[in-house]
Amino acid sequence: MERLTTELGTRLEPAQEMLIDAATGRLRPVVSTRPELASDPMDWPSVRLEVHGAGMYENPPSMPVNHVLVYSLEGTAECESSDGGPFRPHRTGPGQFSLYPASVLFAARAKAGRFFTISITPQFLAHHTSELTRGQSVELPALRGVSDQVCTAIGDQIRREAQARTPEGRVYVEALARALSIHLVRKYGRARVERPRSGGLSPAQLRMATVYIRDHLSEGLSLAAISKSAGLSPFHFARRFKQATGQAPHQYVVSHRLEKSRQLLVETQLALAEVAQQSGFCDQSHFTAHFRRQFGITPRRFREQHRG
Repeated sequence: MERLTTELGTRLEPAQEMLIDAATGRLRPVVSTRPELASDPMDWPSVRLEVHGAGMYENPPSMPVNHVLVYSLEGTAECESSDGGPFRPHRTGPGQFSLYPASVLFAARAKAGRFFTISITPQFLAHHTSELTRGQSVELPALRGVSDQVCTAIGDQIRREAQARTPEGRVYVEALARALSIHLVRKYGRARVERPRSGGLSPAQLRMATVYIRDHLSEGLSLAAISKSAGLSPFHFARRFKQATGQAPHQYVVSHRLEKSRQLLVETQLALAEVAQQSGFCDQSHFTAHFRRQFGITPRRFREQHRG
């Protein structure tokens, strides 16, 4: 596996589906062992699939980078999960799945047979369900051991496309992922409730953190450094920052880097590689991938459109 870093906004597709460790802010894989099968060779920009073998698995408190669905392939997984409270047991058998929404804290341990994961980026899901939600803020709940024929059928078809490794399958997989996103939001989505900000950051802490992010946007931004600017540990800062802003720290950083890059694309003649560097992305390809996921267009095409 490629070396992971603690910097926020660095490449999120090193080798496996990733989590953000709540205690340290470090990126780490959902499953510590390498997958039997992964969708990397197909270069699906907004969807990822991994197949993993049977074993004992444990995840300490973490937040997924993307929306992650976990499907059982063989046997029944005996699981315990915590969504911020005590661990609760549940089982997931073939034909069932569990959903771990992006940026939602969880912890889990399981004895599982073979299983596979499918992840969808939050940007992809939001873009393709915007008409369904009519501009309302909608969130997906954590789901455990759910039987849903539609989700199972779509998941199995995405897995078959990964096994087939056909380059032309990308368009088909994106259509499947779009249908899966719409079904998840339509059946399980719920209006996001604005919760009281008590327990979040104080105005002074929030100001110190956001100013620090703004002043260091083009540099390597670690969760440890941002939380230190607010006088908190990474674990407490990550939870309180999301309470205060509605975004996890890495989401906030990436969104501001993308806004800065849009300004540079329109107002300067900088090469794309230089725009990526000044916006804080690790390289041009990483910048392009994030930009396309967020805005549905490449940086080059965006610049051309805004220059007539």
